[in-house]
Amino acid sequence: MAKRFVSILKLRINIAVLIALLLITSYFVHTYFNSAIDFAQSENRAKSTSISLSAREFLFRHQSLVDKAIRTQHITHLPVDIGYSQMAVKELQSLVAQSHLKYTLVINSDGSVNEAFPVEAFHLEEHAIISRALAILNQAQTNELPRLVLTNANESNPMYIWFVSPLVTSSNSITQPYQKTGVLLAALPVNDLIQFSLAKTNVHANSRIDLLFRQQIIESVYNTNQSSVEYLNNVTNVSDLEKLGDGVGTLSIQLNEPKHYYLNRVFKSIVIMIIISLGGLLLVYWVINNLIKRLSTPLQQVIETADHLAQGNYSPQQKKYSFSEFQQINNALNSMRDTIETQINTLMVAKEKAEQSEKTKSQFLANMSHEIRTPMNGIIGLIQSLEQSNLDETQKDYIKHIKQSSLSLLSILNDILDLSKIDANKIVLEHTPSNVKALVQEVINIFQSNFDRKGIVLNFQYSNNAPEVFELDSFRLKQIITNLIGNALKFTESGSVSINIRATPIEDDYYKLVLIVSDSGIGISSDNIEKLFQPFVQADGNVTRRFGGSGLGLSIVSNLVRLFKGTISVKSELGHGSTFTIELPVKVAKGNVKTELPMAESTPELHHFNILIAEDNLTNQLVMKALMKPTGANLVFANNGKEALELLQQSTFDLIFMDIQMPVLDGLSATRQARHELGIKSPIIGLSANAMPNDVRLADEAGMNHYIAKPIIREKLYQLLSDLITVNQSS
Repeated sequence: MAKRFVSILKLRINIAVLIALLLITSYFVHTYFNSAIDFAQSENRAKSTSISLSAREFLFRHQSLVDKAIRTQHITHLPVDIGYSQMAVKELQSLVAQSHLKYTLVINSDGSVNEAFPVEAFHLEEHAIISRALAILNQAQTNELPRLVLTNANESNPMYIWFVSPLVTSSNSITQPYQKTGVLLAALPVNDLIQFSLAKTNVHANSRIDLLFRQQIIESVYNTNQSSVEYLNNVTNVSDLEKLGDGVGTLSIQLNEPKHYYLNRVFKSIVIMIIISLGGLLLVYWVINNLIKRLSTPLQQVIETADHLAQGNYSPQQKKYSFSEFQQINNALNSMRDTIETQINTLMVAKEKAEQSEKTKSQFLANMSHEIRTPMNGIIGLIQSLEQSNLDETQKDYIKHIKQSSLSLLSILNDILDLSKIDANKIVLEHTPSNVKALVQEVINIFQSNFDRKGIVLNFQYSNNAPEVFELDSFRLKQIITNLIGNALKFTESGSVSINIRATPIEDDYYKLVLIVSDSGIGISSDNIEKLFQPFVQADGNVTRRFGGSGLGLSIVSNLVRLFKGTISVKSELGHGSTFTIELPVKVAKGNVKTELPMAESTPELHHFNILIAEDNLTNQLVMKALMKPTGANLVFANNGKEALELLQQSTFDLIFMDIQMPVLDGLSATRQARHELGIKSPIIGLSANAMPNDVRLADEAGMNHYIAKPIIREKLYQLLSDLITVNQSS
């Protein structure tokens, strides 16, 4: 056992050291490589600067030569009507001989060539440059310095920089103090500019050079084995190069040399570094093996002590070790018993804090529910009252959309509360006899008008040989089906939606209830299917902006299915619809079917009823007044529980609405006093923005007959009032 342990230890240490050395070597290689790259780039920038300065010097020297030429008597005083001047030609010939200029010529103000060197310059058809030269001549006021003009290359001519010099001389006329005699043009090939600039710099073959004149880039590929430079990406026909100080404005050059030019020496250094690392690895291997031989025995003893602790034997192990470090480890293991006991106590305290945190979270959720539902009650209540007033068609349409938006917001709030209750394990399924077929049909009836409006066919099929009544939580099953059908309707623009339900026996009275909802909608990509059941997450942000949704529906469905101990799966293809399949284990019911009473369709008659409404919020008082006004009841309002008790002592009321949260005296306390101290027998209906199950239980324990969660829905309120009237009449 000890030998095997030592072998494994040796192997692991060697592997760890190998990995560490490799990581260190890689780090230094990477750092050295990047440093070499940075150095090469800095060197390239320095070369680029040198080339740019050389190019500026080259251009400035030619500007000086051309400026000197135009100031000679032979050219500046050249009569316009003379067709040929041997002296002028000599001046032009001298100008070419002193520089890299390709052509020089003099043109008249009408654009005709007057003098040229060499002779073939007479036949140049540079219409663009001549037009530009005449424009410069027309703008000239004095004998100006040469202007630089850049022309594009074409099939017959390379790219040139032209020196354009207006020939302006003085005149004896008082109104015209100068005379424009013509324009001197001198052509410098851009190729010569580059070759001259590169000749002074040590540039590697096949290096790339980018020249920038103002906002025009001339890309070039330079090779010392080639006789010329290849130019690419010509941009404009004529572009000014403005004079800036003693050079050309916005002239810069970027040099990009091939990496292999400076990486060869880097690779040699890397090879040497790797050889040194391998040598270090062998040395470390030898040192480690010798060290392990000395450490194996005491280490094995420490392992045995640790095994005793792992087996629950906390008795101290008194042993002596040759290394003080191992002795310290043994002492630490011996003190572990006390440490474990301390940690257990700490965990118990942490558990209590976590439970308290959960209580705080639940209280916060209840408070937030109350704070949000209170203004929602005012909004929805007043909207319901406005619906019953005299409105024109436009106002009715506005009220309709406001109501739909408010109910959508309320639905999102309910979803958040449901999800929070699921997370806190506060949802307990109520298994009662429920007719699944009727329940699904009820949900379909709710959505039928929306399907008809969109022109979507809704198919519903319930297996003929399957039972219809099962013991389950009909409210939560209805919530699942509503979410699935609502999603299918939302994401289907044309085609059909199908709902298929079947039940197959498992054992005894248990069946596997299978609900399948399929649609021909937009479908879901395979990458987004995994996101479907995550809360607050939509599969596709674009789809969310188009169709809306909070991203809670399918998350709630998934969690409810889990509470049913069932499974949910989805098959979908983008653009070809989706199919959701839910399988739930259920038991066939033998009792009466649980059904929900329909909401009242008419307003109850309460003309002889005296009703006390205890509500501290003025907006909610207005809502209750508006909702109860059609009933004809006599309404009396109290601002808190204390006022409500005083009114109950003074008068008799047939019905009492009691808000739960009120100042001075809350609704629960007021109800308890009304029942036990005043002996009030009238029905008391609790009103609260809190909608948690615990709130309903507390209201029942306080003596309330019913509980309505805000916002109050008019139809549900009227149904409750109708039921109370029926009970009173029967008793």
